[in-house]
Amino acid sequence: ARMGRLGAVTLDDGVWVDLGNPTSYLRAHQELALGPEIHPDSHISPDARIERSVIGPGATVPAAAIIRDSVVWPGCRVEADANLHQCIVFSNHPANGIHEGADL
Repeated sequence: ARMGRLGAVTLDDGVWVDLGNPTSYLRAHQELALGPEIHPDSHISPDARIERSVIGPGATVPAAAIIRDSVVWPGCRVEADANLHQCIVFSNHPANGIHEGADL
């Protein structure tokens, strides 16, 4: 910058969001309509409870699972005993148990 070689360019006049922490990541998915909330290629039991969450393609959520204010990445699995609040599910391991504010 001192040598006068630092510059910048505007790439887009759209919305820019810092996704550097789980709270902002979850908020972006809820507020920006980045895609369908529940992808049509996901496998969701009609008896699962999903509230204000994003479920990716190929994700599996069985009956009795509860997912609130969370994001389940494509292809991820949630178990029937899962009760997730403000979680991000991205692992190859099925998410189970009670979690709040966790990266799984």
